Parts: sequence; C-alpha cells; structure tokens
Amino acid sequence: MAFFEKTLTSTDVEKRLSIPTRCFAHFKGRIEGTHAVGLKVKDDKGQLMTFCCTTRKKGYKKPVFTKGWREYVRRKKLRAGDKIVFQPSGDEDGGVVYKIEAKRRITILGPQVWCNVSDA
Repeated sequence: MAFFEKTLTSTDVEKRLSIPTRCFAHFKGRIEGTHAVGLKVKDDKGQLMTFCCTTRKKGYKKPVFTKGWREYVRRKKLRAGDKIVFQPSGDEDGGVVYKIEAKRRITILGPQVWCNVSDA
C-alpha cells in the first residue's frame, strides 16, 4: 500500500518535493529535536539513495524532500505531471527503507495509462 502518491508540480521537479501534510506524523518521531532527517530510499531498480526530509524551523512544519531528490529527478528525467508512489519497504541494517516509483501517463491506442519511468 502506498504511503503517498503525488502528481508532480513544477516546484516539485525544479526545487523540492512537497510531501502531503498527513505524512508528517510518520516522520515526526525521526525529526524530533531537529528539522532534517536522512531517509533511505530504493528505486524500482533497487538502487539505494538517501533523501533529506526537512521541515521549517518555525511555523508550519510541512515536510519536503531536498537533497537527493533533485538527483533522482534528473536521473529519471521527471517533469510536471508525472507521478511518484512512495511507500515503506521494510527494514535494512536496522533502519526503515522506503520504495519510490516514478510513473508517466501515456496514451496507448486511445486510453491513457500510467507506466513506470525508466532511467534516462
């Protein structure tokens, strides 16, 4: 089951990925006392990456992915309108590992379908 799915905006692709606010509760325990945490993430090819999940120091605490996220965007050549699926994948070496999939909508003989985006 997906932790969250999101259709990417231009800001998500060009700067940082804004994570749905409802997901903050999941990261809150890991971010307590700081405003950033590294998350281990595996893509559909099994490549392990680290995304930095940060929140603002004051005010509204909406989480975003910063470091590591843009590298993933460049590698997959993602664009606004593409979708990501992010979900917990289990534990590895004592830490939670997340799985990320990138999808793009394509038209095949009329209907539009979501297909996986492979590395460019």
